[in-house]
Amino acid sequence: MTNIILLVLAILTLISLTFTIFLFNKVLNLNKELDLAKKNLAKTLEDAKELIEIEVGDNAIVSNYGLTTKGDNPICFQVTYEVEILEVSIDSVKVKAIDYKSQDSYAKDPSNKQAIINFLQDSWLKKNEVEIVMDDKKRRSIKLNQLGI
Repeated sequence: MTNIILLVLAILTLISLTFTIFLFNKVLNLNKELDLAKKNLAKTLEDAKELIEIEVGDNAIVSNYGLTTKGDNPICFQVTYEVEILEVSIDSVKVKAIDYKSQDSYAKDPSNKQAIINFLQDSWLKKNEVEIVMDDKKRRSIKLNQLGI
């Protein structure tokens, strides 16, 4: 009878020990995942601090904006606009084109310049289509916002 009790206790101890080792390994794996998640969170928070709020009056660049002329022989070309932000919504900005640069001969023709600039006047673009120009004015604005002024 004592042998049976010792055998049952030994089996239970072995099962308990196996289960404990299994749980310990799970805890180690979860701690590794938690550390990785904390690092990712820290990186995301740093990135969020570097995000720039788009404000009215900011200057921005709209890269490689594709255009096509109207008529019998349409010409496709790309320009990089310099724009001023007129209005800001949740996911879009209203822009006014100031100037543009292009490598295409049609866009370089001075007689087409005003029409190309006028095309983007008072247009709404998605925020991800514009790149804010970081000048002294923008850096000052960011610093004042950080100070709560």
